[in-house]
Amino acid sequence: MENNKPAIVTFQMRREEFLFLGKEYSLANPNFKEIWDDFLGTGSYEIIGKYQSKPCGDMQIFHNNNPEHESYFIGQIVEGINEAPEGFTLMKVPACEYFVVTLEWKNENMQYDVYGEHGNAQCLAYIENAQMPDGYIRFGGTDNKIKYIECNNFGTPDGDRIEWWVPIKRVEENNMPQEKSLRDEIKEALTGGVQKDALAFLDYLESDELALDSVGEPICFMIIHPINDQPYWNLHIGGYPSLVYKTERQDLPIDDDLKELVWSLVKTCTHFKTNGANCGCGQQPGHTLMFFGKKFDNCCHCPIWFGNPDAETVVTIKRLIEAWKLCVAELKKD
Repeated sequence: MENNKPAIVTFQMRREEFLFLGKEYSLANPNFKEIWDDFLGTGSYEIIGKYQSKPCGDMQIFHNNNPEHESYFIGQIVEGINEAPEGFTLMKVPACEYFVVTLEWKNENMQYDVYGEHGNAQCLAYIENAQMPDGYIRFGGTDNKIKYIECNNFGTPDGDRIEWWVPIKRVEENNMPQEKSLRDEIKEALTGGVQKDALAFLDYLESDELALDSVGEPICFMIIHPINDQPYWNLHIGGYPSLVYKTERQDLPIDDDLKELVWSLVKTCTHFKTNGANCGCGQQPGHTLMFFGKKFDNCCHCPIWFGNPDAETVVTIKRLIEAWKLCVAELKKD
């Protein structure tokens, strides 16, 4: 564990076919507090437990079986059941190999928030760009609609941790697909003005070699993910997490007006804050962070991001990136 940050742990495993019983919720504009209030308030675990021969940890399956939206499927592994109880869904999960991303065990010798920025947020950030094992690719899309499975391990002899199972499949060497460039991904997934703005910003990033700072901290990153067949991309400033914005120092080389801008952009997390929440991630509880000496509660794990930024917004983004570079240079002196 370095700087109170548990190390990423990865491994490969195979799971045989299993039955999964639970409740499905839409991830189109989700409110995770309401989702979990419904799941827990209706005695879901007690109902699921009737179909288990031994205790099983809870799991959440992120899948795309519904063509209209991504789904969040909460439940557990069961057996001896052919039909789901009213209000529940029964899914047969096929045998599959998984690339598992998790963290060191949380126990008396190692303490961290499994739902915080050094917990789930760190795992999800790693998954975004993780290299699959040699000879394997991600197994998603039309062949397998499961994006990943969140498996909770609490109260074990080793301690607590959450595992993220990413479906993978073996590919013969002569059939190994060529890795797509980000430019190709943008051209394939986005259209019209949205594509034009995304390509223009990519030109800016490539011209200034801004992809990764020398300290290994992402200056920014792009996520291409159309929503309901509509072109959409996110631009995140500072990565997971930012060395710069999440600091108590107030003497960094940034103008007061830009500090005010950063403060106005901080996103809060839907996990605990239902009124005024504006991030939509729901992957962990909101947490308290310092941004240039000002404290914010219920912050999202990726607190500054833009959706489908237009040309005018990109001007603001470039100001933030240039300030970010100056601040990193200053922090390196410490």
